[in-house]
Amino acid sequence: MRKQAHTGRAAAAQPGRHRKWCAAGRDGCSATAAPLGASAGGRRSPRQRARYRFVRIVDAEHPGVRRQHPEVTLRSNLAKLTLDPARQPEETPAPNLAELTLEPVHCRPELLDACADLINEQWPRSRASRLHSLGQSSDAFPLCLMLLSPCPTPEAAPIVVGHARLSRVLDRPQSLLVETVVVARALRGRGFGRRLMEGLEAFAHARGFRRLHLTTHDQLHFYAHLGYQLGEPVQGLVFTSRRLPTTLLNAFPRVPFSRPPVKAPSLTAQAALRAPKEPSLPPPPPLPEPLTALPRPPAGPPPQSLLETQYHDLRGCPVFWMEKDI
Repeated sequence: MRKQAHTGRAAAAQPGRHRKWCAAGRDGCSATAAPLGASAGGRRSPRQRARYRFVRIVDAEHPGVRRQHPEVTLRSNLAKLTLDPARQPEETPAPNLAELTLEPVHCRPELLDACADLINEQWPRSRASRLHSLGQSSDAFPLCLMLLSPCPTPEAAPIVVGHARLSRVLDRPQSLLVETVVVARALRGRGFGRRLMEGLEAFAHARGFRRLHLTTHDQLHFYAHLGYQLGEPVQGLVFTSRRLPTTLLNAFPRVPFSRPPVKAPSLTAQAALRAPKEPSLPPPPPLPEPLTALPRPPAGPPPQSLLETQYHDLRGCPVFWMEKDI
């Protein structure tokens, strides 16, 4: 009775209008509308009231007739948003291979942070340590090169696409060691790695070098496709100085520390002075020669193939040494 009287007063106050509660929850889930005061659980708590909003439904054809309205269901996933195409962000196009340039890091100090982030994405390392290593780049080697793509807007800085480091090789004045070759992860498989290596070869050849050396763990077939072959390990120079010539640097590991020869006293002479004179014993007979002589191992390091190698790093991973004449 109480519910009917309440509904009647509402209808009398506004004839032809029916009030319904539409459950459009804050979380966006679907719900079903119910008449005012007809909740399954009785009265609603303040929290439940906060999750519902009031909706009026008006029957324009028959304003004075009360009829049973069908259940109304609201679903957030059916709504479609139409955005203005002019305001939507445009996707950054892939760099053009013909517009890429190769520049030393020390000539573009404003790109040190972007280059460090690119390398740390592949080989995580302390940012300060990475910036210090990049700051050592100079024309006297080691030298860090960046593969840059021009930005669409002239005000913005170029995009760092790739990086590689070149170092001098010990006892090989016409060779360079290629290290830390990396291309942006989102741009791999599009020819940027080949463009980086071709730029390195042209850069080194223009400065009088005729051979490049490098190491790899898992990109063996990529470098073999570029013309690199398996070679021997080489020693890269961490630093070079104009004050110290290369001939002097190469002489350090080859010249051992020598001392003046010191003649040790003869044990036979001391024994002859101390021992009494006795008849000398005959010398022992010579040892018999071995029947079968073992073959000597071949000189030099054992050969390596595209599948196996005898070189490993500190972690035990196989390392393939490769080289190419440029």
